[in-house]
Amino acid sequence: MSTVVKSMTNFLPRSLVEKIANSSRGNFAAVKKFLHFAATKKLEDGWSQKLVEILDQLKLKDLKEMLCPSQTDLDNFIKQRGIPEYSLLGDISTAQRSYCRIHYSPFGKKDTTEESKRIPIIHPALYIGQIRLNNTNTNPNHRRQSDGEMKPISFNDMIESKDQTLEFSNEGSSMLRNKHAISLFLVGTPGSGKSTMTKRMVNAYNEDNKIAFFIPLQMVDQNQPWNLKNLLLKFPLLWHENRNPSVNKIERDFELILANQDKCLIVFDGLDEAEFQITDPPVEAGINDEMALGDLVSLMLSRQFLPGARIITACRPHTLTQLVSSIQPDAFVYMGDLPELGLEMLIKHYFPSDDLDNMLKTLEVKSPQMYQLIHTPLFFQLFIMLHRLSDERIWSIDTTAKLFSETIKIQKHSAHFNKQDKIEDLNLKLGKIAYKKTMDRSTIFEESDLDGLSTDDVQDFMFSFMRKSSDQNNSILVKLFKFHHLSVQEYLTAEFALNKLSLDDFKEFVKKLFPQVKENENGWLEVGKDSFMNIRTFAIGLINDYEYSEEKIKFFISILCDHLTKIFTKNAMTDASCHQDIIMRNMMELRTERMVTRVHEQLKSLNFIFGGQYCEQKGTEYVTMKIPESFYYFISHFVTNVSNMIVQVNVKSSNNIKTFSQEIHSFNGKIQELKIIVACHVRLLDAKHIVDIFPKVTDTVHLLFSVDVPRKFLESLNEKIQHFDTTMLQVKELQLIIFGIGKSAAILFGTLRRGEIPARLEGIMIIYNPFHFSKF
Repeated sequence: MSTVVKSMTNFLPRSLVEKIANSSRGNFAAVKKFLHFAATKKLEDGWSQKLVEILDQLKLKDLKEMLCPSQTDLDNFIKQRGIPEYSLLGDISTAQRSYCRIHYSPFGKKDTTEESKRIPIIHPALYIGQIRLNNTNTNPNHRRQSDGEMKPISFNDMIESKDQTLEFSNEGSSMLRNKHAISLFLVGTPGSGKSTMTKRMVNAYNEDNKIAFFIPLQMVDQNQPWNLKNLLLKFPLLWHENRNPSVNKIERDFELILANQDKCLIVFDGLDEAEFQITDPPVEAGINDEMALGDLVSLMLSRQFLPGARIITACRPHTLTQLVSSIQPDAFVYMGDLPELGLEMLIKHYFPSDDLDNMLKTLEVKSPQMYQLIHTPLFFQLFIMLHRLSDERIWSIDTTAKLFSETIKIQKHSAHFNKQDKIEDLNLKLGKIAYKKTMDRSTIFEESDLDGLSTDDVQDFMFSFMRKSSDQNNSILVKLFKFHHLSVQEYLTAEFALNKLSLDDFKEFVKKLFPQVKENENGWLEVGKDSFMNIRTFAIGLINDYEYSEEKIKFFISILCDHLTKIFTKNAMTDASCHQDIIMRNMMELRTERMVTRVHEQLKSLNFIFGGQYCEQKGTEYVTMKIPESFYYFISHFVTNVSNMIVQVNVKSSNNIKTFSQEIHSFNGKIQELKIIVACHVRLLDAKHIVDIFPKVTDTVHLLFSVDVPRKFLESLNEKIQHFDTTMLQVKELQLIIFGIGKSAAILFGTLRRGEIPARLEGIMIIYNPFHFSKF
């Protein structure tokens, strides 16, 4: 026994060596203590292998067999997927399960574990778009092109679940399930549930005993250098437990990560909140080298580090414009709205005694904007908070800004504040903090930034955490603060700017709200990084109220209209077309008649050009394309003339064409040239719905089918056109051009003249293989 004790002391900390050496009950008792220390994780790595070697030397075969792992031990190890139970990876998994499974409100209210278990798990709709590289173009905005239409996928696809019940049958779903080593960007608008989604992914991996890391980039100290092993193994324990693991344990578990990349998930949350820029990674960098956090993340996203792992990066859309050529995700996954059935389940959970149908109908009638907003997870949570505390206040909400305003008022009138002067002081200081940090492109505050406010004062708006000082000569911990949700900081920024900034400072602030727009050498528009998109939304909603300086409102409207002129009067590339959609959603925040009239007066002389693609999910079907409410609202309230409109529809039924033909009446003959691009089986379309569009267009209708069009359908369409009442036309002549593109090409063309019986359109059918064409 003395041989065992002497040989094993190298694996004991100094304090425990003395306990073993001073054991009063001899060597046998010392060995028992040694094994106890081993079981309680107090020995250095390598002790078990050394012990087996000693037992072999002493020819203690029976004792060796008793101590070596049994088949049951090996089975448990396999069940753990190679993760030792008492390891840093095990500790991180335990800490993340506790953090990721708990639900938090936008104002930091933490549900209990039991409450979190009872809340129905409803995932927003997810769509995947493949990436196709065009290496001849050096502009990152042009490199990423959609490889076909967006495909719906499920949460189970994202986590490689073996559960097949929610599987979609498409290439995107198949790739996610069958290929682990991929990089994905999870893209969602503010409040779409990106952080909640990524936490659920990490928790699902942890529950399945797979290696997963949740790295909120905004919480990582960006002033100190990092290497890969410390980011994955040191940061999570510092953040969750304020624990600094030993170098030996980090080295051991890092080897496990390198050897098990095929079951490793790394989630970067909040790339849009990070203070570093994504750049090309360092040319020469080793896996153990320390470097700036941005360089390390770039190396991982470019797949130079951990190429066998799955990496998911969550961010807002504007972040994609800063990606460099070396970072090419395998796919983008876009987050949509909460599905209707899921929304109903959530409402039933929070209001079990209410009449669900009556509640939704009342909301849709009394506050249609609120009805639209609650399909977004963040706004649904705010709706729940307001409805519980003030039923009647809900029905007056018609903008995103007002939803935040009312919710924040409730927080300010909480038990922490009972005097008006204290509330006014809180308003000023919170706004000042939010504005300053937003302009600094930061989300982290120090205690000195609170300007005399205590932790209790701000607890409904911010949370605090501890971080080691970045001063290498000083190991003290400092208390830092962050708003519970970035949208709260952004709302307070917009409100402070309108209320408190001088006119000159306000003008500089407003200019930052709109991205740069420029025309490239081909005459197409390109849109820059839209970092302040959410703040712009709040600012537009806030100017509905005439509490602010008239000079500020006048300047804001002039900049807004100037931006609208730039993006709606030129040919828009894909990014600019997407920005048109964003701006149209922003403009739904303008609700008062006086404001709508002021904007319309400045835009009425413009000829608008529209182009866009609109999507939604219906159950388990493929993506269907739907023109959003914001499109109709913008046209009917702010537009006088449309020189060119492109509408892309990809449908499983004719409902969207039907809806468009019904809604287009609100355009009042504003459209000069209309192009409708249809990607669907034409047998699903009713030719009548197409003909119904003609009276609202003043020049030309282009109808392009990006699929094979049977001659029978074109003949049916031609027949409908021949029975069209031309007295309904807005103009003397309307040009019709109808294309079908696929294995064959079909063309219909002709002219409708008001008051005249329509002539049969000329038709040509072209077959490519073997080539021939015929008229019909």
